[in-house]
Amino acid sequence: MEDAVEEVGATSGHATWTSAMSAFMLSHLADLVASGLKTSKGFKKHFYNGCARAINEKFNTIHTDDQVKNHLKTWQKKWAKIIKLKKLSGALFDEDNCMITLDDEHYNGHDHKSDVEFLNKPILHYKEMEAIFGNSMATGNFAKDSSAALGREDEADSQDEEEVTVNGENIAEAIKSAAKPENELPDDLFQILNTFPGFNSVHVSTYHLHLCSNPTIARSFYNLPYENQLHWFSMFISDKFPGV
Repeated sequence: MEDAVEEVGATSGHATWTSAMSAFMLSHLADLVASGLKTSKGFKKHFYNGCARAINEKFNTIHTDDQVKNHLKTWQKKWAKIIKLKKLSGALFDEDNCMITLDDEHYNGHDHKSDVEFLNKPILHYKEMEAIFGNSMATGNFAKDSSAALGREDEADSQDEEEVTVNGENIAEAIKSAAKPENELPDDLFQILNTFPGFNSVHVSTYHLHLCSNPTIARSFYNLPYENQLHWFSMFISDKFPGV
């Protein structure tokens, strides 16, 4: 039986998502969170790129990083609803089965038609959603509006507060940049190399050593789009390891 189709995206081209693709995406991104690669503003663009590439290789599709990001918002909205339902009167949460339970009285008293998939049954991909959204939706950027773009402040915030925040962040970033030594490298440089498919650990370690020895090249590499990063990496490995 074919995998059920969940959603057709229209924001950046048509993207059909099956339940298996969604599960793979959530697992992939949850692993990135576990590795400490998600910032307070969400995932960096090259991680969405890497996720899209992994999905395309596994399912023979042509998803883009924007389609991955947009599909993640669908699951973000589900998580927001789950958080709301956990606060219902009479609701209990079964940690072992990841299930919100309501007795008959409370269940029948709640207009539950749109919430059937979340009540009195195990919640699909709860652990992955908790890993990806849990901390950030309890406080901070995600807490205000689950329909907003990932990592953005609620548009209802006052403009003055937003400008102060942005200016403060820019000043702080400028101070940090000015204080960085010439040879300092991005913290997630090695993790980026590990997202490239089809290469082994020796290839990754060799190119990482090359970048560490050439910080100017490393910073230029880091600022490239994912596809160009992969091109640089592939050319270097082909030169060092003929036949690869």
